[in-house]
Amino acid sequence: MKRLPFILLLLAFLCSNLCVKAQDTTLLRLRKMTDDTIKVNNFLAYGKSYQRTEPEKAIVIYNESLEIAKKIKDENSIARAMLGLGFVNLSTGKYQAAIQQYQSAAHIFQKLGNT
Repeated sequence: MKRLPFILLLLAFLCSNLCVKAQDTTLLRLRKMTDDTIKVNNFLAYGKSYQRTEPEKAIVIYNESLEIAKKIKDENSIARAMLGLGFVNLSTGKYQAAIQQYQSAAHIFQKLGNT
């Protein structure tokens, strides 16, 4: 009976480790994609899935999607990445960064006619 807490703790550790590896696997698969347009859209969706639960990870993913979007000159994806970064910064209390990112996204959307 004394081993039960230890076994439960070990199981929790192993399960959390498997989840982290699954997340890392997803990132690796996304990075290996060859079509940058599809890649950036998948990165944006993946970033959105971490906005509330793991904001630090979402920032990394959104920054990566921003780099890809800039590389392929996809203004809509650039704005969407900035919007995602703004949301994460707003939710983590980085208000000035959030304002700048929201303004950048709004400017691009206006330029594209997506107001």
